Amino acid sequence: MEPIHDRMPIILHPDAYSAWLDSETPLADLKALMVPQTGEMTTWRVDPRVNSSRLKGPELIRPDDPAVA
Repeated sequence: MEPIHDRMPIILHPDAYSAWLDSETPLADLKALMVPQTGEMTTWRVDPRVNSSRLKGPELIRPDDPAVA
């Protein structure tokens, strides 16, 4: 992630979403969910407008280069 951003977002398995979002989940359980990402990740450039909270739509997250999709 370093070439993209200096902070690493947490990447959760979908099974962990509810626990991560539940304010009652004990801190120790939340910390246990914070494990390094394994395997390959695919990245592609997206429209810079994706950073605006006022804009929505699938066109913002489509790859800029259709050959990448």
